[in-house]
Amino acid sequence: VGAGLLISPMFISEIAPPKFRGSLVTLSEVSLSLGVLLAFVVNFALGGNWRWMLALGAAPGVLLTLRILFLPESPRFLISRVRTSTA
Repeated sequence: VGAGLLISPMFISEIAPPKFRGSLVTLSEVSLSLGVLLAFVVNFALGGNWRWMLALGAAPGVLLTLRILFLPESPRFLISRVRTSTA
């Protein structure tokens, strides 16, 4: 996690167009800070109930896993399955 927090702003600044570079890096850092603040607020609101904290932390992962079932097939996947006409 620590390396990701260091590398992601550098990566964003490398690939972003110069016009948007500063605002995108700032957005990344502000989003991180707001996420940490939200975690503290939720922890305070739940009063240390670890079961609810665990469930709320797992919910995005479960939702993303379920979303994978409905993703369209990518051209790369279709080519790997020798379905080049569909790709």
